[in-house]
Amino acid sequence: MEVTRQRNRLIGIVGIALIAALMLAAFARLGGLGVEPRIASANAADATAITSISVSPTCGSNGGFTGSVNLNGTFTGTVTVGVFYHVPGDGTWFYSGVSGPATFNGTSSATYNLAPYTNPSANSYRIQVLDDAGLSGGTTKSASVPGCSPTTTTTTTITTTTATSTSTQP
Repeated sequence: MEVTRQRNRLIGIVGIALIAALMLAAFARLGGLGVEPRIASANAADATAITSISVSPTCGSNGGFTGSVNLNGTFTGTVTVGVFYHVPGDGTWFYSGVSGPATFNGTSSATYNLAPYTNPSANSYRIQVLDDAGLSGGTTKSASVPGCSPTTTTTTTITTTTATSTSTQP
């Protein structure tokens, strides 16, 4: 009889512990005390602005200006930039009609590679934002450059000629 009573008491204790564990789990699942655990993260901030545009003095693979558009955080989308030129004696920068994309894929910097453009009256060029894709900084401009200089490759070919002479004696 004593063994049966101890067994029933043990089953009762285990049952109460099980019920207490389930109640604690439900309490935690429903928010507990309303204090959510926080995990520190180093996620990059979403971009809100165009911060700068760089331009290379060397022409790119398309024959025109290359460089990068830089943001204050990460972004997925496309910013459109264009080539502008300046004519001496005029305070206006003119749009050349040449533009191209700087496409961001979750990054804070994207490159552009524009088609060639020159104006014989221009003394300098710069890259400006045409479409800011909803970011602020739509008036951002690159530094002024005199134009892009194509890179040249020199190939030297050496040709060797061998002369053969035949002589006959009388």
